[in-house]
Amino acid sequence: MRPFLLFVLALFTFSCNQSNNDNQITQTPVDSSINEVENEVTEVIEVPEGPALTINGTVSGMAAGKKIFLDRKTNDATEVVDYVTLKENGQFNMIAQVEIEGIYRLRLGIASIYFLAKGDETIDVTASLEGYNLLDYSINGGLFQSEMNEFGQSPNAKIVSTYLKKYTIAKPLLHLYLVEKLDIMNHIDLYKKVRDELTAEIPDNPYVRKFNSRIISAENTLKNQPVAIGKKAPEINLPNPQGKKMKLSALKGKVVLLDFWASWCKPCRYQSPNLVRLYEKYKSKGFDIFSVSLDGLDDRRLTMFQGNKASIDKAIEAQKQAWIKAIETDKLTWPNHVSELKSWSGSLNSVYAVNSIPRTFLIDKKGNVRFDNLHGQALEDNIKLLLDE
Repeated sequence: MRPFLLFVLALFTFSCNQSNNDNQITQTPVDSSINEVENEVTEVIEVPEGPALTINGTVSGMAAGKKIFLDRKTNDATEVVDYVTLKENGQFNMIAQVEIEGIYRLRLGIASIYFLAKGDETIDVTASLEGYNLLDYSINGGLFQSEMNEFGQSPNAKIVSTYLKKYTIAKPLLHLYLVEKLDIMNHIDLYKKVRDELTAEIPDNPYVRKFNSRIISAENTLKNQPVAIGKKAPEINLPNPQGKKMKLSALKGKVVLLDFWASWCKPCRYQSPNLVRLYEKYKSKGFDIFSVSLDGLDDRRLTMFQGNKASIDKAIEAQKQAWIKAIETDKLTWPNHVSELKSWSGSLNSVYAVNSIPRTFLIDKKGNVRFDNLHGQALEDNIKLLLDE
Protein backbone atom coordinates (compact mmCIF):
# COMPACT_ATOMS: atom_id res chain seq x y z
CA MET A 1 0.00 0.00 0.00
CA ARG A 2 1.34 3.35 -0.98
CA PRO A 3 2.56 5.35 2.05
CA PHE A 4 1.03 8.70 2.81
CA LEU A 5 3.22 11.38 4.38
CA LEU A 6 2.40 14.80 5.77
CA PHE A 7 4.49 17.84 4.99
CA VAL A 8 4.28 21.35 6.48
CA LEU A 9 3.89 23.91 3.71
CA ALA A 10 7.04 26.04 3.35
CA LEU A 11 5.55 29.51 2.72
CA PHE A 12 7.64 32.43 1.67
CA THR A 13 5.99 35.13 3.75
CA PHE A 14 7.71 38.38 2.97
CA SER A 15 7.75 39.00 6.70
CA CYS A 16 9.72 38.20 9.83
CA ASN A 17 7.86 36.14 12.41
CA GLN A 18 8.18 34.78 15.90
CA SER A 19 9.41 31.39 14.75
CA ASN A 20 12.65 32.90 13.42
CA ASN A 21 15.46 31.40 15.49
CA ASP A 22 17.61 34.03 17.12
CA ASN A 23 15.90 36.77 15.13
CA GLN A 24 16.80 35.37 11.73
CA ILE A 25 14.74 36.29 8.69
CA THR A 26 11.98 33.98 7.46
CA GLN A 27 12.85 32.47 4.10
CA THR A 28 11.72 29.32 2.32
CA PRO A 29 13.96 26.64 3.82
CA VAL A 30 15.50 23.67 2.10
CA ASP A 31 13.31 20.91 3.52
CA SER A 32 15.62 18.19 4.78
CA SER A 33 12.68 15.79 4.81
CA ILE A 34 12.67 15.80 1.02
CA ASN A 35 15.85 13.75 0.88
CA GLU A 36 14.51 11.45 3.57
CA VAL A 37 11.34 10.86 1.54
CA GLU A 38 13.34 10.14 -1.59
CA ASN A 39 15.36 7.55 0.30
CA GLU A 40 12.41 5.98 2.07
CA VAL A 41 9.88 5.74 -0.77
CA THR A 42 10.95 2.72 -2.79
CA GLU A 43 7.68 0.82 -3.30
CA VAL A 44 6.55 0.37 -6.91
CA ILE A 45 3.44 2.42 -7.63
CA GLU A 46 0.73 0.51 -9.48
CA VAL A 47 -1.58 2.24 -11.95
CA PRO A 48 -4.76 2.98 -9.96
CA GLU A 49 -8.21 1.86 -10.97
CA GLY A 50 -11.03 4.32 -11.60
CA PRO A 51 -10.79 8.08 -12.34
CA ALA A 52 -7.18 9.14 -12.60
CA LEU A 53 -5.16 12.28 -13.12
CA THR A 54 -2.56 12.05 -15.88
CA ILE A 55 0.45 14.35 -15.74
CA ASN A 56 2.96 14.56 -18.59
CA GLY A 57 5.99 16.71 -17.95
CA THR A 58 9.40 17.86 -19.08
CA VAL A 59 11.87 19.30 -16.58
CA SER A 60 15.26 20.83 -17.35
CA GLY A 61 17.88 21.58 -14.71
CA MET A 62 16.94 18.57 -12.56
CA ALA A 63 19.05 15.43 -12.43
CA ALA A 64 17.70 12.20 -13.91
CA GLY A 65 16.62 9.75 -11.23
CA LYS A 66 15.26 12.43 -8.91
CA LYS A 67 11.73 11.89 -7.67
CA ILE A 68 8.89 14.23 -8.57
CA PHE A 69 6.05 14.26 -6.04
CA LEU A 70 2.37 15.02 -6.40
CA ASP A 71 0.96 16.51 -3.18
CA ARG A 72 -2.56 17.46 -2.17
CA LYS A 73 -2.95 20.54 -0.01
CA THR A 74 -4.86 20.02 3.23
CA ASN A 75 -5.89 22.69 5.72
CA ASP A 76 -2.55 22.84 7.48
CA ALA A 77 -0.16 20.60 5.54
CA THR A 78 0.23 18.60 2.33
CA GLU A 79 -0.32 14.92 1.69
CA VAL A 80 1.80 12.93 -0.74
CA VAL A 81 -0.47 11.38 -3.37
CA ASP A 82 2.07 9.84 -5.77
CA TYR A 83 5.58 10.13 -7.17
CA VAL A 84 7.59 9.24 -10.26
CA THR A 85 11.27 9.26 -11.17
CA LEU A 86 12.60 11.72 -13.77
CA LYS A 87 13.90 9.97 -16.89
CA GLU A 88 17.25 10.56 -18.58
CA ASN A 89 15.58 12.72 -21.24
CA GLY A 90 14.08 15.00 -18.56
CA GLN A 91 10.57 13.69 -19.04
CA PHE A 92 8.10 12.04 -16.67
CA ASN A 93 4.63 10.57 -16.79
CA MET A 94 2.38 10.10 -13.78
CA ILE A 95 -1.06 8.49 -13.51
CA ALA A 96 -2.38 9.21 -10.04
CA GLN A 97 -5.60 8.49 -8.23
CA VAL A 98 -7.34 11.74 -7.28
CA GLU A 99 -9.90 10.90 -4.62
CA ILE A 100 -10.63 14.50 -3.59
CA GLU A 101 -11.29 17.56 -5.72
CA GLY A 102 -8.76 20.06 -4.48
CA ILE A 103 -5.55 22.07 -4.65
CA TYR A 104 -2.53 20.05 -5.79
CA ARG A 105 1.12 20.73 -6.40
CA LEU A 106 4.00 19.14 -8.26
CA ARG A 107 7.10 19.24 -6.09
CA LEU A 108 10.39 19.45 -7.98
CA GLY A 109 12.98 19.37 -5.21
CA ILE A 110 11.91 22.34 -3.12
CA ALA A 111 10.24 24.13 -6.05
CA SER A 112 6.47 23.77 -6.31
CA ILE A 113 3.92 24.27 -9.09
CA TYR A 114 0.29 24.51 -7.96
CA PHE A 115 -2.81 23.55 -9.94
CA LEU A 116 -6.45 22.55 -9.34
CA ALA A 117 -7.85 19.13 -10.16
CA LYS A 118 -10.76 16.76 -9.52
CA GLY A 119 -9.66 13.73 -11.59
CA ASP A 120 -9.98 12.68 -15.25
CA GLU A 121 -7.77 15.62 -16.28
CA THR A 122 -4.60 15.42 -18.36
CA ILE A 123 -2.05 17.99 -17.19
CA ASP A 124 0.91 19.02 -19.36
CA VAL A 125 3.82 20.65 -17.55
CA THR A 126 7.16 22.06 -18.61
CA ALA A 127 9.56 23.55 -16.08
CA SER A 128 13.15 24.73 -15.88
CA LEU A 129 15.20 24.82 -12.69
CA GLU A 130 18.49 26.37 -11.70
CA GLY A 131 19.65 24.81 -8.49
CA TYR A 132 16.72 25.08 -6.08
CA ASN A 133 15.03 27.89 -8.01
CA LEU A 134 12.14 27.52 -10.43
CA LEU A 135 13.14 29.72 -13.38
CA ASP A 136 10.13 29.19 -15.62
CA TYR A 137 7.17 26.89 -16.07
CA SER A 138 4.02 26.37 -18.09
CA ILE A 139 1.03 24.21 -17.16
CA ASN A 140 -2.13 23.32 -19.06
CA GLY A 141 -5.13 21.15 -18.40
CA GLY A 142 -6.04 21.88 -14.79
CA LEU A 143 -9.32 23.29 -13.51
CA PHE A 144 -9.64 27.04 -14.18
CA GLN A 145 -6.15 26.84 -15.66
CA SER A 146 -6.40 30.10 -17.60
CA GLU A 147 -7.14 31.97 -14.36
CA MET A 148 -4.39 30.08 -12.51
CA ASN A 149 -1.93 31.05 -15.23
CA GLU A 150 -3.13 34.66 -15.13
CA PHE A 151 -2.75 35.01 -11.37
CA GLY A 152 0.49 33.02 -11.22
CA GLN A 153 2.01 31.01 -8.39
CA SER A 154 2.50 34.10 -6.17
CA PRO A 155 -0.40 36.41 -7.03
CA ASN A 156 -0.42 40.07 -6.05
CA ALA A 157 -2.55 40.52 -2.93
CA LYS A 158 -4.22 43.72 -4.15
CA ILE A 159 -5.20 42.14 -7.46
CA VAL A 160 -6.51 39.07 -5.65
CA SER A 161 -8.59 41.04 -3.16
CA THR A 162 -10.07 43.22 -5.94
CA TYR A 163 -11.02 40.14 -7.94
CA LEU A 164 -12.57 38.32 -4.96
CA LYS A 165 -14.67 41.34 -4.06
CA LYS A 166 -16.20 41.50 -7.54
CA TYR A 167 -16.60 37.94 -8.83
CA THR A 168 -20.12 36.63 -9.42
CA ILE A 169 -19.51 33.23 -11.06
CA ALA A 170 -18.82 30.39 -8.62
CA LYS A 171 -15.37 28.84 -9.00
CA PRO A 172 -14.88 27.48 -5.48
CA LEU A 173 -11.47 25.82 -5.78
CA LEU A 174 -9.98 28.78 -7.61
CA HIS A 175 -11.37 31.23 -5.06
CA LEU A 176 -10.16 29.03 -2.20
CA TYR A 177 -6.66 28.96 -3.66
CA LEU A 178 -6.65 32.74 -4.08
CA VAL A 179 -8.19 33.80 -0.77
CA GLU A 180 -5.58 31.81 1.17
CA LYS A 181 -2.96 34.11 -0.34
CA LEU A 182 -4.49 36.88 1.79
CA ASP A 183 -4.10 37.47 5.52
CA ILE A 184 -7.30 36.18 7.13
CA MET A 185 -7.33 38.90 9.82
CA ASN A 186 -7.37 41.67 7.24
CA HIS A 187 -9.70 39.96 4.77
CA ILE A 188 -12.16 38.07 6.96
CA ASP A 189 -15.13 39.16 4.81
CA LEU A 190 -13.54 37.66 1.68
CA TYR A 191 -12.83 34.42 3.55
CA LYS A 192 -16.49 34.27 4.56
CA LYS A 193 -17.60 34.93 0.99
CA VAL A 194 -15.46 32.03 -0.27
CA ARG A 195 -16.64 29.85 2.65
CA ASP A 196 -20.27 30.40 1.62
CA GLU A 197 -19.40 29.50 -1.97
CA LEU A 198 -17.60 26.32 -0.88
CA THR A 199 -20.54 25.32 1.29
CA ALA A 200 -22.98 25.81 -1.59
CA GLU A 201 -20.90 24.19 -4.33
CA ILE A 202 -18.84 21.42 -2.71
CA PRO A 203 -20.30 20.91 0.78
CA ASP A 204 -18.96 17.36 1.14
CA ASN A 205 -15.35 18.34 0.48
CA PRO A 206 -13.44 17.65 3.73
CA TYR A 207 -11.68 20.99 3.43
CA VAL A 208 -14.87 23.01 3.93
CA ARG A 209 -15.50 22.24 7.60
CA LYS A 210 -11.95 23.00 8.70
CA PHE A 211 -11.87 26.11 6.53
CA ASN A 212 -14.97 27.35 8.35
CA SER A 213 -13.29 26.56 11.70
CA ARG A 214 -10.40 28.83 10.73
CA ILE A 215 -12.86 31.64 10.01
CA ILE A 216 -14.67 31.19 13.33
CA SER A 217 -11.33 31.24 15.19
CA ALA A 218 -10.22 34.39 13.36
CA GLU A 219 -13.52 36.14 14.10
CA ASN A 220 -13.20 35.34 17.80
CA THR A 221 -9.66 36.71 17.80
CA LEU A 222 -10.77 39.90 16.10
CA LYS A 223 -13.59 40.38 18.60
CA ASN A 224 -11.27 39.97 21.57
CA GLN A 225 -8.23 41.94 20.48
CA PRO A 226 -8.03 45.53 21.71
CA VAL A 227 -6.97 47.00 18.38
CA ALA A 228 -9.50 46.94 15.56
CA ILE A 229 -10.39 49.00 12.52
CA GLY A 230 -12.50 51.95 13.57
CA LYS A 231 -11.45 51.79 17.23
CA LYS A 232 -9.08 54.07 19.08
CA ALA A 233 -5.47 52.96 18.86
CA PRO A 234 -4.30 51.62 22.26
CA GLU A 235 -1.84 53.91 23.98
CA ILE A 236 1.89 53.38 23.57
CA ASN A 237 4.26 54.99 26.08
CA LEU A 238 7.80 53.65 25.68
CA PRO A 239 11.37 54.98 25.78
CA ASN A 240 13.27 56.17 22.76
CA PRO A 241 16.98 55.32 22.31
CA GLN A 242 17.89 58.13 24.76
CA GLY A 243 15.51 56.77 27.41
CA LYS A 244 12.82 59.46 27.02
CA LYS A 245 9.25 58.17 27.13
CA MET A 246 7.20 58.91 23.99
CA LYS A 247 3.41 58.62 23.74
CA LEU A 248 1.47 57.70 20.62
CA SER A 249 -1.40 59.88 21.82
CA ALA A 250 0.88 62.93 21.65
CA LEU A 251 0.49 62.78 17.86
CA LYS A 252 -3.31 63.17 17.97
CA GLY A 253 -4.36 65.63 15.27
CA LYS A 254 -1.97 64.08 12.78
CA VAL A 255 -2.29 61.14 10.42
CA VAL A 256 0.09 58.56 11.89
CA LEU A 257 1.65 55.43 10.47
CA LEU A 258 2.32 53.07 13.39
CA ASP A 259 5.12 50.82 12.22
CA PHE A 260 6.32 47.64 14.01
CA TRP A 261 9.76 46.62 12.75
CA ALA A 262 13.26 45.53 13.84
CA SER A 263 16.83 46.09 12.73
CA TRP A 264 17.25 42.37 11.93
CA CYS A 265 14.10 42.15 9.76
CA LYS A 266 15.12 42.39 6.10
CA PRO A 267 11.57 42.91 4.76
CA CYS A 268 11.22 45.80 7.23
CA ARG A 269 14.47 47.35 6.07
CA TYR A 270 13.44 46.98 2.43
CA GLN A 271 10.48 49.25 3.20
CA SER A 272 12.60 51.97 4.80
CA PRO A 273 13.22 54.00 1.61
CA ASN A 274 9.50 54.24 0.90
CA LEU A 275 8.71 55.28 4.49
CA VAL A 276 11.42 57.95 4.29
CA ARG A 277 9.94 59.19 1.01
CA LEU A 278 6.41 59.35 2.44
CA TYR A 279 7.57 61.14 5.58
CA GLU A 280 9.46 63.79 3.64
CA LYS A 281 6.58 64.27 1.20
CA TYR A 282 3.72 64.57 3.71
CA LYS A 283 5.19 65.65 7.07
CA SER A 284 4.41 69.31 6.37
CA LYS A 285 0.79 68.34 5.69
CA GLY A 286 0.22 66.65 9.04
CA PHE A 287 1.67 63.14 8.54
CA ASP A 288 3.98 61.42 11.04
CA ILE A 289 5.44 57.98 11.75
CA PHE A 290 5.64 56.23 15.10
CA SER A 291 8.09 53.31 14.96
CA VAL A 292 8.10 50.47 17.49
CA SER A 293 11.17 48.25 17.31
CA LEU A 294 11.13 44.56 18.19
CA ASP A 295 14.85 44.52 18.82
CA GLY A 296 16.02 43.15 22.15
CA LEU A 297 15.76 39.78 23.90
CA ASP A 298 12.58 37.77 24.25
CA ASP A 299 11.91 35.45 27.17
CA ARG A 300 13.22 32.40 25.34
CA ARG A 301 16.57 33.98 24.62
CA LEU A 302 16.82 35.40 28.13
CA THR A 303 16.76 31.87 29.57
CA MET A 304 19.93 31.09 27.62
CA PHE A 305 21.85 33.45 29.93
CA GLN A 306 20.75 31.54 33.06
CA GLY A 307 20.19 34.72 35.06
CA ASN A 308 23.67 36.16 34.45
CA LYS A 309 22.85 39.87 34.72
CA ALA A 310 26.14 41.10 33.26
CA SER A 311 25.71 38.93 30.18
CA ILE A 312 22.07 39.92 29.81
CA ASP A 313 22.86 43.64 30.05
CA LYS A 314 25.62 43.24 27.48
CA ALA A 315 23.37 41.40 25.07
CA ILE A 316 20.53 43.92 25.42
CA GLU A 317 22.95 46.79 24.87
CA ALA A 318 24.17 45.13 21.67
CA GLN A 319 20.57 44.86 20.50
CA LYS A 320 19.97 48.50 21.36
CA GLN A 321 23.01 49.61 19.37
CA ALA A 322 21.85 47.57 16.37
CA TRP A 323 18.50 49.37 16.60
CA ILE A 324 20.17 52.80 16.77
CA LYS A 325 22.49 51.95 13.86
CA ALA A 326 19.54 50.83 11.71
CA ILE A 327 17.75 54.14 12.37
CA GLU A 328 20.86 56.03 11.29
CA THR A 329 21.70 53.81 8.31
CA ASP A 330 18.17 53.90 6.89
CA LYS A 331 17.86 57.66 7.58
CA LEU A 332 14.66 57.29 9.58
CA THR A 333 14.63 60.93 10.61
CA TRP A 334 11.25 61.10 12.37
CA PRO A 335 11.67 61.48 16.14
CA ASN A 336 9.21 58.82 17.26
CA HIS A 337 11.31 55.68 17.76
CA VAL A 338 10.56 53.49 20.79
CA SER A 339 11.23 49.97 22.01
CA GLU A 340 10.81 47.74 25.06
CA LEU A 341 13.92 45.85 23.87
CA LYS A 342 12.01 42.62 24.59
CA SER A 343 11.61 41.43 20.99
CA TRP A 344 8.61 39.06 20.68
CA SER A 345 7.96 39.16 24.43
CA GLY A 346 7.05 42.85 24.41
CA SER A 347 3.66 43.74 25.88
CA LEU A 348 2.49 45.53 22.73
CA ASN A 349 2.72 42.42 20.58
CA SER A 350 -0.44 40.97 22.10
CA VAL A 351 -2.20 44.35 22.33
CA TYR A 352 -1.73 44.97 18.60
CA ALA A 353 -1.80 41.26 17.61
CA VAL A 354 1.68 41.51 16.11
CA ASN A 355 2.95 38.06 15.19
CA SER A 356 4.98 39.04 12.15
CA ILE A 357 6.75 42.16 10.94
CA PRO A 358 6.65 44.54 9.23
CA ARG A 359 3.20 45.31 10.63
CA THR A 360 1.61 48.72 10.18
CA PHE A 361 -1.51 50.57 11.27
CA LEU A 362 -2.67 53.83 9.71
CA ILE A 363 -4.27 56.07 12.33
CA ASP A 364 -6.48 59.08 11.58
CA LYS A 365 -6.37 62.54 13.14
CA LYS A 366 -8.78 61.47 15.90
CA GLY A 367 -6.51 58.63 16.98
CA ASN A 368 -8.62 55.83 15.45
CA VAL A 369 -7.14 52.90 13.55
CA ARG A 370 -8.41 53.13 9.99
CA PHE A 371 -6.24 50.74 7.98
CA ASP A 372 -4.07 47.73 8.73
CA ASN A 373 -0.95 46.53 6.91
CA LEU A 374 -1.06 48.80 3.87
CA HIS A 375 1.96 48.90 1.60
CA GLY A 376 3.09 50.59 -1.60
CA GLN A 377 0.64 52.74 -3.51
CA ALA A 378 -2.29 51.69 -1.30
CA LEU A 379 -0.50 53.15 1.72
CA GLU A 380 0.17 56.48 0.04
CA ASP A 381 -3.36 56.72 -1.36
CA ASN A 382 -4.89 56.28 2.09
CA ILE A 383 -2.45 58.68 3.74
CA LYS A 384 -3.73 61.31 1.31
CA LEU A 385 -7.32 60.26 1.99
CA LEU A 386 -6.96 60.73 5.76
CA LEU A 387 -5.03 63.99 5.38
CA ASP A 388 -7.95 65.40 3.37
CA GLU A 389 -10.53 64.54 6.04
